[in-house]
Amino acid sequence: METWLACPSIDEIIVVDWSSDDKFEFQDKKVSVFRVEGQTRWHLSKAFNLSASLTSKDKICKLDCDYKISKDFFSSHNLSEGIFFSGNEKLARDSNERYTNGFLYLRREDFFRVNGYNEHIKSY
Repeated sequence: METWLACPSIDEIIVVDWSSDDKFEFQDKKVSVFRVEGQTRWHLSKAFNLSASLTSKDKICKLDCDYKISKDFFSSHNLSEGIFFSGNEKLARDSNERYTNGFLYLRREDFFRVNGYNEHIKSY
């Protein structure tokens, strides 16, 4: 979260707490935490669609909680209609980058135009 908060282009961070045993709390004006109660199993696509629906800006950058982001990422990745950026394990330069498939950056309008993540997929 430290690099996210330090990035001047990020002005809204949505965190979805999917029924964790220890309720997640974080105090910062950029951060909103939404807790989902009563879930016994992680459902990735539902959680990601929920978090996208809670956003209020015109662009979405979906990061896993263990990702860092550089301050210049957004200035070097320009979005236009139908363009998106995502992690790709086939382009990984090392073993750590193999797990960047949880990254997605796109226009909010495009995300909802394709109906977000397919909620019939229940695994990672």
